[in-house]
Amino acid sequence: MRRFFFILCFLIVVLLLVGCIPPTENPIGKQPTKPFTLHDQYLTDGAFFQQKENLTISGSSEEGVVIVATLYDENNRLIDQNYTYVMDSGLWKIELKSPSASYKKYYLIIDDSVHQEQISDIRFGDVWLLAGEGFINNPLSDDMEQVLEKTAQGFVSVVGFYKQGFNDGEWIDPESSEFSNQVSAFAYYFALGLAQKLEIPIAVVLAQVEESHLDAWVSPELISTKNTVRTFSSMTNRFKEEITGTEEVYDQMGFLFESKIRPLLKMRFQGILWYQGLSDLKELNTFEVETKNQYLTLYSKTLTYLLNDFYRQLDDEVDIYIIQEPSYNPNDFEDADIVGLRQAQARGSYFYTYTTIVTTYDLHDTSSDDVSLEKGMLDKAQENETIEPLAPVDILQVANRVVLATRTKTYHERNNYLAPNYTNIVISPSMVKIAFSSPLQEVDIINSLQLFDEDGEEITISYEINQEWLIITWSTESDVALGKITYAWESNIVSSNLYSQYGVAVVPFLIPLA
Repeated sequence: MRRFFFILCFLIVVLLLVGCIPPTENPIGKQPTKPFTLHDQYLTDGAFFQQKENLTISGSSEEGVVIVATLYDENNRLIDQNYTYVMDSGLWKIELKSPSASYKKYYLIIDDSVHQEQISDIRFGDVWLLAGEGFINNPLSDDMEQVLEKTAQGFVSVVGFYKQGFNDGEWIDPESSEFSNQVSAFAYYFALGLAQKLEIPIAVVLAQVEESHLDAWVSPELISTKNTVRTFSSMTNRFKEEITGTEEVYDQMGFLFESKIRPLLKMRFQGILWYQGLSDLKELNTFEVETKNQYLTLYSKTLTYLLNDFYRQLDDEVDIYIIQEPSYNPNDFEDADIVGLRQAQARGSYFYTYTTIVTTYDLHDTSSDDVSLEKGMLDKAQENETIEPLAPVDILQVANRVVLATRTKTYHERNNYLAPNYTNIVISPSMVKIAFSSPLQEVDIINSLQLFDEDGEEITISYEINQEWLIITWSTESDVALGKITYAWESNIVSSNLYSQYGVAVVPFLIPLA
């Protein structure tokens, strides 16, 4: 018993000493004659930062001045402190250790012995970067009822949104009347779902535009070192010797990296959410088949380079989630090869360890659809009749699926909510077995699964699902010779139903056998 009380008292004393660590004794530097300047526009009151990572603070001042940065919690306890001398160039940078995620608020004091600046109401949690174009930009104001309901529950107090503009950025005030117009519905629902599950602050940095080509997001370093990127841009006459652009004309090669990504390179992120492709999809309409295939191949390679470059530039092991194109009304993209783009996105991610595909082709808002159309969908599909696809994409469902994917890969939840990919093929004289990355739901009829012979004619063969295997069998006495297997290989899918055991749609695939 004495031993127990002795250990208990010792621990209490240690904790008290840790909480009372005096600030570091800083060396005396040159007396400043003017205030220092902070360079990081995202370092403001009410900011959110990545937990357990270094918080980088940078700025400019006079050479030889000592800059001190000190982080305190809401109870005025010292969390970390560091200092630096201003370099010959007039620049300085300090890194502080970030605490673990919590609902606490912190404040930061930066001083040079004469001038001082305080940044208040800082939170630490997980920060996600959302970049790209398209439906992920649809404003939250389209669904005001849910907005009012969630804000009434105090949700906004533990979620932050930072909007990166072309020249600067700002943390969005959740109490502002413009909040629902400034934040996209996808970002809002993603942050909400993740914050509720993890019970920690979540922030989403919005680096988005209405439309963009892939090469607009590549860095100058990538353009100068990768011939594939230059060839990709040259196919549509977009390659330029110098990066140019303005807020009005922003979709230029490399310009979105310079204006949207580079200002964020000193931030730390838990992960990146990436959705892009519609603008490149429109380019495909102008090409012949052979040129289109070359373009898609270059797109996938450029995407691989871009993701790897993001990883290197951000200097962190971030997980990247590629959100695939949903299905669209044929009138919107009559000649577009949407499924070809999905395949290019998948190929571009296969060679990059930290990338995950999130399928969306099955996620559509059916609330306004004709019930009879929905019930008769499969019959019409089998009769090869033209069917209007379910549209628009259900943004809430997409956000929830991305949350589930992050829970599996980034947060290591036991349940596998990732979209199954086919991983292996076993071929015998009367059987083809296709292995997937996770077990599948058992269904009698797999809609959108198509089997072709060596002449490209569609044929009917028996199949079954056994855990993670799709098994296709035929009689050894038959003349069957499989040439190709496809799933969800239509641009405007309406009835695909191959899912994992947790209800996540399989990544569309094409398997050539001949």
